[in-house]
Amino acid sequence: MAGSARDTEGYVIAGDGLRGVAALGIIAFHGFLGVFFLVAERRPGVDWGPVGDVFVRMSVGLYVLLVLSGYLIGGPWVRAWLSDSPFPRPGAYVMRRVRRIMPAFWLVLGVTLLWFGNSGAGTRDVAALFAFGHVFIDGNAEFVLPQGWTLAVEFMFYLSVPLLAVLAVRAGGRRADPVRRRRALLAVLAVAFVVSFVLRAGPPETLETAGARTLASFAWAFVPGLVLAALEPAARTRLPGRREGRALGLGLGALGLLSVAALVLFNLDDGRVPTLLAYTGCGTGLVGGALVWQWTTGTTPRLLDTRVAHALGRWSYGIYLVHIGVGAELIRHVPAGFGPAATLAFVLGGMLAGSVTLASLLWWLVERPAITGRPPRLPGRRPRSADVVTPTGPSVAAVAPEAVPAPAAK
Repeated sequence: MAGSARDTEGYVIAGDGLRGVAALGIIAFHGFLGVFFLVAERRPGVDWGPVGDVFVRMSVGLYVLLVLSGYLIGGPWVRAWLSDSPFPRPGAYVMRRVRRIMPAFWLVLGVTLLWFGNSGAGTRDVAALFAFGHVFIDGNAEFVLPQGWTLAVEFMFYLSVPLLAVLAVRAGGRRADPVRRRRALLAVLAVAFVVSFVLRAGPPETLETAGARTLASFAWAFVPGLVLAALEPAARTRLPGRREGRALGLGLGALGLLSVAALVLFNLDDGRVPTLLAYTGCGTGLVGGALVWQWTTGTTPRLLDTRVAHALGRWSYGIYLVHIGVGAELIRHVPAGFGPAATLAFVLGGMLAGSVTLASLLWWLVERPAITGRPPRLPGRRPRSADVVTPTGPSVAAVAPEAVPAPAAK
């Protein structure tokens, strides 16, 4: 069965939709945390019940985004190595990554410092934060932009991919046939997953020391995306039109949803092995299910391929950057007479509207011009084909749930 024009190697038709859903979940997570602590201060003893259990697990979307990064960012290098093709040019690759994340990050970080102050961070903390180096030092940088460490981890992944590709070539990997290369790559990825997973497994306080929030402790979250990229050439040959492919896609999607259900039903949020396995199942299941379905049918579920879904995915990086600041400002202005439900509606509604609005402006004024090298396009002007850009990263848009103490639902 022939795929659609958009069903090309290295492209996830459902990618924007998955990013958009993850972004909404992250807004719900951080918005609820802010409301929880505000309500606990104003009305101690409020029982949030199952509602609280659901909201505090919504940042599981982070792991969907990391799997997407593994596939989208690492995929070109994986496919080049497996097919004995030239790698992307490292210099151009790094510059694309820098243009994609740095301008918007620096702008939002600067505005955050002007609006909220340095939150106790010293000059060294702020300088390290601008360079994504704050994860290696003890300080107060996390109070300025709490979600910034996740971008630091992703940037480490960006830089590590070409280095690992060079090492693979120097190790003689290109002399093997493609099947042996794929087997060797999958074996290396399996080892990397286990080692990184073991380093990460542990109570939340293990993330509080300098150097704990690095790629070494979170590489396992990128590995499923790299595995999907390694399996894609063979899957594209064998799956199109086959009933087994549809069943596998549906099964992986069900795994993703069941993993989210397990997080809620079994109160998994402590960062230990069962929690991390559920995170892995969610990211692998949802991204893998979408890709297998695409490889089999050339399409994706309609819900993940709408104009709204693509817009949210396009703006997801901006949502990631601004949503905590928007929420913090809303928390400061919640009317004193609001009850818990009204407070939650006020904050979540405001975060959604404010984050999406600011993110769309950030995309138009900063992100898109930085990617294309062209000034902002005026609304209503018909874009040239060269102007059309499908962003592939970064996709990180959350603070890992185990990094923030989850409030008890009571």
